[in-house]
Amino acid sequence: MRGREWLLIAVSIAAYFVLESQEGPAANSWRLKRSYDPAMARLEIRHSRGFNHWQWGSDVPWSAIRGLTREQAGGQPGKVTFALVREAGALICEGTVRFGSGSGVFAFKADPDFAGELAKLGYARPTGDEVWWLAVHDVGLEFARSVREAGVAASLEDLKKLRIHGVTTEEIGEAQEAGYHYAAEEFVRLRNHGVTLEFARTARMLGYDFTSNDLVELRNHQVDGAYLRRLKDAGYANLNARQIARLRSHGID
Repeated sequence: MRGREWLLIAVSIAAYFVLESQEGPAANSWRLKRSYDPAMARLEIRHSRGFNHWQWGSDVPWSAIRGLTREQAGGQPGKVTFALVREAGALICEGTVRFGSGSGVFAFKADPDFAGELAKLGYARPTGDEVWWLAVHDVGLEFARSVREAGVAASLEDLKKLRIHGVTTEEIGEAQEAGYHYAAEEFVRLRNHGVTLEFARTARMLGYDFTSNDLVELRNHQVDGAYLRRLKDAGYANLNARQIARLRSHGID
């Protein structure tokens, strides 16, 4: 969020929380907890709209939290106002903290330029709700640009899933260098099934041309690079992924 936007935050906080006090319990709440990493804070947020309820929690760096330090959160009980800053916008939080934990309500303030800048990169212009989701999952312009430059056709939903599942643009680039040019959803699936780049590289080096589904099936049957190498050394270089998986599942080595 750009510096000039912070001029409006104080007004946003006052207007939002006055309105909430008049209309009843807040639909948006936050909870702060200690993290095992001293450089991080465990932040959980709950968002409700009508009958829809959604919860998100993650460790976030203290450097991304404006207006509250780890020392302040760990001190005596007191009221706080702070903001979790993302490129898409900021979650403006108000509440109380005590001895390393806290809770309260929040409002979201979107960056006014984010949607337009994202559209310039070739993505669909996000709606207000989509900007909110992109902010929560920390989808920034640099990440969106890197995915586009890598040649991966991704929607806004794909960008969100890539971030949720921890797929980095560096990993995408390394996979492409190894000969794997997959769609965004395929990279997510590979990560979810524990397919490592090292295994994919070994398979390519040994001459196998596996699809993403092949790599997942092999991983699910505990096939590793060493097993592929032993098969090839034994003269079984022309087997497909399903045949290799069946051999492994039946204990043939």
